[in-house]
Amino acid sequence: MADVPVLLNGTEYSAVDLKVNINGVPVFGISAIEAKESEEKQDLYGLGSKYPVARRRGKITTEGSISLYPVEISAIQKSVEGGKITEIAPFDISMVVVPKNGTNTKVVVLKNVEFTENAIGFDIENTGSNAVQIPLLISNILWK
Repeated sequence: MADVPVLLNGTEYSAVDLKVNINGVPVFGISAIEAKESEEKQDLYGLGSKYPVARRRGKITTEGSISLYPVEISAIQKSVEGGKITEIAPFDISMVVVPKNGTNTKVVVLKNVEFTENAIGFDIENTGSNAVQIPLLISNILWK
């Protein structure tokens, strides 16, 4: 049996440095963040062809979410009239991801982010995190 290389893919990312300022409020209580983009693609067929002869590309859409602790949500709600975080002007979220060995740092910027829901929640039975997941509207993602 051949030797299996150790750490074939190297070291996984072990730290994420988020720079988030929402409506003048620096936000640190983030337990998770996720973003993705999708591009419409469609195969085009010619007369009598079983297989595609070309491919059309279409719109690029993005989606994401952020999980915040209730104290952070409350602080953001206090920064806007009526506590409606869905009324906050678009903002950017910069994520700097660093592997433990410090090489191959990756930067991802979520552009023109807005909240699409206003929420709060608490873990009454203390079974885990109080973090609340809130969907995000994102115009585009810069993958640096």
